[in-house]
Amino acid sequence: MAEDYGLKISVEGVSVFSATDIQTAFKNDSSLLKVVQSGTGTFGVSGIVTVTHSLGYVPQFLVFQEVAYDFGNGDVSIVSTGDVYDQAIAGADTTTLKLLGNNGKSYQYYIFY
Repeated sequence: MAEDYGLKISVEGVSVFSATDIQTAFKNDSSLLKVVQSGTGTFGVSGIVTVTHSLGYVPQFLVFQEVAYDFGNGDVSIVSTGDVYDQAIAGADTTTLKLLGNNGKSYQYYIFY
């Protein structure tokens, strides 16, 4: 017999009994952070990238950038949300994720529900 118990919370307006995985805000047998959007690219000359998410709230996010200094081929680091002296910085508002990085360096981002 399959185990059919646990905790599941559906998003507003969706019955918990019929909610698909993407329609759940929490499900005890899955990851808590759900990726709503992700992407990759290369910073241009301005070093600024704006990603539209239109979630209506400031989401959690994670951004990686190829290391700007020659530590090796393809090394990446997590992007900071703080100091301009960091290799790259990122920030979000209710409609966009903004990235500031180094010209010609690749980046990857994840925006979570």
